[in-house]
Amino acid sequence: MAAGRPGRVKSLLEGFGYTKPDYALKRRLMALMLLHQASDLNSHICIEGWQERADDLVELQELIWAE
Repeated sequence: MAAGRPGRVKSLLEGFGYTKPDYALKRRLMALMLLHQASDLNSHICIEGWQERADDLVELQELIWAE
């Protein structure tokens, strides 16, 4: 929904009552994103060069769910 864009991520999470996402929340959101039947990272992540910026899933979760 937020495509990894920091302003959208912040607004989305604030809308659900989160002021600052912790590691556990980011981990759950990442798992949901990967497991969803319509998940397509290449079309849903709108961060320039994200494939080169994240070497593993933890780095990807921190990139997508930035604070």
